[in-house]
Amino acid sequence: MHYDPVLSKLLDGLSFQDIDNADDIVFALNAALEITYVNHGWIRFAENNGGDTVSERWSVGSRFMDAIPSFLRPFYREHFAKVFAENRPWEHQFECSSPDLFRRFHMLSYPLGEAERILVVNSLVQEDPHTEILCEPNEGLYRNQEGLVIQCCHCRRVRRNGLNQQWDMVPSWVAAIPPNTSHGLCYPCISYYYASSINADRGFPEPFQTREVN
Repeated sequence: MHYDPVLSKLLDGLSFQDIDNADDIVFALNAALEITYVNHGWIRFAENNGGDTVSERWSVGSRFMDAIPSFLRPFYREHFAKVFAENRPWEHQFECSSPDLFRRFHMLSYPLGEAERILVVNSLVQEDPHTEILCEPNEGLYRNQEGLVIQCCHCRRVRRNGLNQQWDMVPSWVAAIPPNTSHGLCYPCISYYYASSINADRGFPEPFQTREVN
């Protein structure tokens, strides 16, 4: 937890203690989209999901966009700018599954003050065991001719070689991302979570992948 004195003054009746101890994953952004506060729910989620990597890349003092794939940055930048400019909340859903569980979250972004902070609350709305066929890691099946594994940054599935837009859940590669992995978006995720952006120029390259390699 990191105490943000500006945030605490802007809560307007909301309990800072309740927010800090909430099970929801809560963080705050300033107008530069820098993270100024994270709650205990954030810390618990990080500890249970590769916490060292999360804490290094995406915590207090970090820029929110540094943890977002480059092709999604225009989407988030545009909507957070509207929250500040129009002084009204924005809602979005996203998937962040684990090796064992399908997990969907609801993001609600509240504007606070005069473009001083956005309070972002990520609530778990669905958590179920995976019902699909779970696949074993297979370098020949999933590593492409460029030597890359393409993994969806939302559902964490990986794309098969030679089969257009077929993506599989490989639990061991969710638990530990293999070397030379390029993150992108599978078509089901971009259709479900970013339907309004499919026919607009939002920086989604075919086939929804990037060269930000781990």
